[in-house]
Amino acid sequence: MEVVLTIAAPVFGLAILGYLAQAFGWLKEGASQTLATFVFNFAVPALLFRSTAGEPLPHDLPFTYLLAYYLPTLAIYGLGVLGSRYLFRRTKMESVIGGMANSYSNLVMFGMPLVLTTWGTVAAQPFFLLVAFHALILFTITTVWLEMLKARSDAQGEGLAALTAKTVKSLLANPIVISLAAGILYGQTGWGLDPAIDRFLELLGQAVTPVALFGTGAALRQYRLGGDLMEATAVSLSKLVIHPLLVWAVMTFLFDLPPLWVAVGTLSAAMPVGVNVYLFSERYGVFQRRAGSVVLITSGLAMLTVTLVLILLGVSG
Repeated sequence: MEVVLTIAAPVFGLAILGYLAQAFGWLKEGASQTLATFVFNFAVPALLFRSTAGEPLPHDLPFTYLLAYYLPTLAIYGLGVLGSRYLFRRTKMESVIGGMANSYSNLVMFGMPLVLTTWGTVAAQPFFLLVAFHALILFTITTVWLEMLKARSDAQGEGLAALTAKTVKSLLANPIVISLAAGILYGQTGWGLDPAIDRFLELLGQAVTPVALFGTGAALRQYRLGGDLMEATAVSLSKLVIHPLLVWAVMTFLFDLPPLWVAVGTLSAAMPVGVNVYLFSERYGVFQRRAGSVVLITSGLAMLTVTLVLILLGVSG
C-alpha cells in the first residue's frame, strides 16, 4: 500500500488533474501539445544531459540492454499483428496498428515521471537509452510495413529510400538523441559541470515530471471509447501484463542484467499505450476507434498494473 501512496497515486493524480483541467475548460485548446513540446524540447534534454554528463557509460552494457528490451518488444508486436489478423479478423493494415498497440509504451509522458520518481536520476541512463531508440525502431517498422501494404509494388523502392533519409534526418535532429549523445561524450572528458550551469539544468529538468503528467492528462481528454471493446480490452491486457512480464523474463534469465536495469526495463514495458498509436491510426485511416479505446483503457488501468509491477520489483516507496 505504501507504494501506492508515495509513488503511483501522486503521479497519476497529476495526470487526473490535467484531464479535469481540460474537461472543465480551464486550459485553452492545444495546451497539452504546448506542454509536451516544452517537455520534449527543453526539460528532458536538460535532465538527460545533466544525468549522463557525469556518469560513465557501463562497458559493453547498452547494446545488450537494448537487445534484451527490444527482442521481446518486437516479439509481442508480432503476436499482436497475428492476433488482430487471425483472432479478430482485421485487415492487414489494421493488424499492423494492432501490433503497434501491443508494444508501444508511453515512455516520455508516463514512463519518464514514474521511473524518475521511483529511482531518481540514477535510472536516467538506462531509461533514456530505451527512449532514444523507442520511436526510431517502432515508428520505422510500422511506417515501412504500412507503406508497403498501401503502396504499389513499383513504388516501394522509392518510398523506402525516402523513408530512410527522413528517418536519419529526424534522428539527427531529435533533442533526446542529441542530449543523450552530448551528455555521454561530455561525461568521458571528466571535466564536470560548472555549479551555475548544473543548477540551471537541474531546475529545468525538475519540470519534467509535473508538466509531462499534467499535459498527458489533458491530452487524454480527446479520446473516447468505441469500436470492438473486447478486442481493445485484449490488446490492453497484453500491453500491460504480457509485455512487461516478457521483458522481465528475457532481461533476467537470458541476459542476466543488473537489477536496476531490469527494473527500469520492466517498468517501461508496463507503461500504457502511447498516443502515437492513435495518431498512426488516424494517419492511415484504420483502427481509429479501437486505438482510442486502447489508449484510454491502458491509461485508466495503468495505476493498478504499475503499482503491482512496482511491488513485484520490490519497490516499497
